Amino acid sequence: MEIERDLVVQVGITVAVVATFVLALAVLSTAFGDEVTVDDRPLNGSIDGTYEGEISDGAVSLAFDGSYSGDIEANLDGTIEGTAENGSLTDATFEGDISGAIDGNATGTITDVELDQESVKLDGQFEGTATGTTANDLSAQGGILLLGLLGAFIVGMPAFGYLIQRLESDDDE
Repeated sequence: MEIERDLVVQVGITVAVVATFVLALAVLSTAFGDEVTVDDRPLNGSIDGTYEGEISDGAVSLAFDGSYSGDIEANLDGTIEGTAENGSLTDATFEGDISGAIDGNATGTITDVELDQESVKLDGQFEGTATGTTANDLSAQGGILLLGLLGAFIVGMPAFGYLIQRLESDDDE
């Protein structure tokens, strides 16, 4: 199979235009992004992960490393304290760090705790709060620029298609 010059030019122009658009989006979101402060954001979902520590009847303190799933997705890393009775954990509370959609601290209670002591896994329902900052949120000025960038891309792609067609027509003559 022989690679034709026209095909290389078409693919090259298309890749360059799309790469420029993606790069412009990255620059735009970085330049016009604002960190948003979060104070006592309610978290109501589930957690799962691994723990370190012994489960014996009485007060228990476990080091937890896992994830939170609910209206956001985030990683949790901290301490779970509660009361263990016959291998079950009750009155469990979490205090530690949250990272991902929110970067900061999280506290809350864990109910319906399921412990798998063989694989040291913990699952449960989490209800609590998070305090910290979110990932960049596009400012109003950035939103207007984003719409302009999308419009330029929509107008630009057919223009580059026309340019490619003209290059083919010139070669046919």
